[in-house]
Amino acid sequence: MIQHRPFRNCDPPAIARIWCSQPNVRGVFAPMTPAVLETVVLSKPYFDRNGLIVAVDDDQPVGFVHAGFQSNAAGSALDTSVGATCMLMVASRPDRARIAEDLLAAGERYLQHRGAAVWYGGGSETVAPFYLGLYGGAALPGILADDRALCDLFRSAGYVEQCRRLVLQCSLARFRPVMDRQQLQIRRTCVVEPTREPWPLTWWDACSAGVSDFFQFAVRARSSAVHLGRVCYWNMEPLANSWGAHARGLKALDISAAENRVDLSTFLLGESLAQMAADGATLAEVHADPHDTELVPILHRLGFRPTQEGIVFRKSG
Repeated sequence: MIQHRPFRNCDPPAIARIWCSQPNVRGVFAPMTPAVLETVVLSKPYFDRNGLIVAVDDDQPVGFVHAGFQSNAAGSALDTSVGATCMLMVASRPDRARIAEDLLAAGERYLQHRGAAVWYGGGSETVAPFYLGLYGGAALPGILADDRALCDLFRSAGYVEQCRRLVLQCSLARFRPVMDRQQLQIRRTCVVEPTREPWPLTWWDACSAGVSDFFQFAVRARSSAVHLGRVCYWNMEPLANSWGAHARGLKALDISAAENRVDLSTFLLGESLAQMAADGATLAEVHADPHDTELVPILHRLGFRPTQEGIVFRKSG
């Protein structure tokens, strides 16, 4: 008989085995180990053992669901009014579908008990407490569209598709920035350089992605020290290691100039990618709104190509 219980300190090896038993989906880290699980997930200061629910059969773990919450607007504490089922996996067995349904319901009860009135399927830009670096790529994309069984599970449980996230990648092996008349004009008057000036970080940023290395660049006029825009990437580990790549994921892009935004963004992204390629990066990834008529065309010009999509599911409790 399948029973549910909260996480125990002896569970990481079993959770790692369940993770490794899943079908291969690009964008899902493999192989999972207890050490990686501890570093990326269990060490978060807001980790609650009651939110990581383990399904056991004769005291042997056969599946798990992990639910968590978003941060408040200031990024200074948890906001338990909005939650997400961050991860759900079940070992391969005949009753797998039923176990998954029951685990999802158990995770929802936990979220509801803590006060969440809105539940998301998968971690996303809105709710991203766990699994960055283990699932999705440069950002948490909801549920990867290739993860069909999990997508079907959320749909059958009454979740609706709120939006999609486009996953785009660019090989940096032979990367060259865009060269046209506008870019040459900007190159004559502006420069892109690494900056050690810290990106504005909150408690939430430090907790959710604090173990990552960040790479920041700024664009300025050659005649001024004032930054016209900045971009921040992060080292996509440990996921990129499972691809055999040195990958950089776009975390934030901020252009302060009101005019020439598209050309400045193209220049800043192109020059920063070229500098990271020279330092050994082999792949860049960006998650974008498919309907973003400014960023997506820029990425296509730079050589980014879609590799898959993420689906953000939503349900009101």
